[in-house]
Amino acid sequence: MNKHLAHRAPFSQQLAEYKAWCTYPIQLDRPGCADSLSTWKSSEKHIFLFLGYNHHYHQVSVPTMQLFLSTPLVCHYVSFHIVAEHSHLTIRNFLSCAKRVLRWWQTQAGGKHPSLVKGLQWLQTLNEQVLLLLFFVSSFVVLQAVCVCVCVCVCVCVCSRVAHYAAVAHSTVTILLEAAATVTQHTE
Repeated sequence: MNKHLAHRAPFSQQLAEYKAWCTYPIQLDRPGCADSLSTWKSSEKHIFLFLGYNHHYHQVSVPTMQLFLSTPLVCHYVSFHIVAEHSHLTIRNFLSCAKRVLRWWQTQAGGKHPSLVKGLQWLQTLNEQVLLLLFFVSSFVVLQAVCVCVCVCVCVCVCSRVAHYAAVAHSTVTILLEAAATVTQHTE
């Protein structure tokens, strides 16, 4: 943890301060506009899920907003979502929330510390890498679905003894499987 930002307030106070920073209409040290109620609820959900994950998997007993300052914990949490094949929107929304929390930390005492600035840069890099990874994974899933559909068509054509259509479908499956293999190589 970054001890220079060790905020001694209990978690509920930290969360209340963060909520005020996010939702008050005029907040001069906040980039952009205020969060709507639904955006705040989504952020709050991601904060609690992140803290729960760290409590369960990393035995963090005291919930605190400082956990967002730990790049290894954020990385493990994102990796957990990827391995569990959670929605790309879940991952992107969490990363957006994490960036917002780090921007809030910048407004706190000691918030211009170089390690926090580096954390924001690292989070942006992680976001770009995750988006690229999710693109390849989602492309692979689409290719798999198309291959299944074409395989069903091949079976129907073969059963119907429509040789020409079966040959076209077979060559299409071959091309799609080669494309899927290429995508798989890029994701490994």
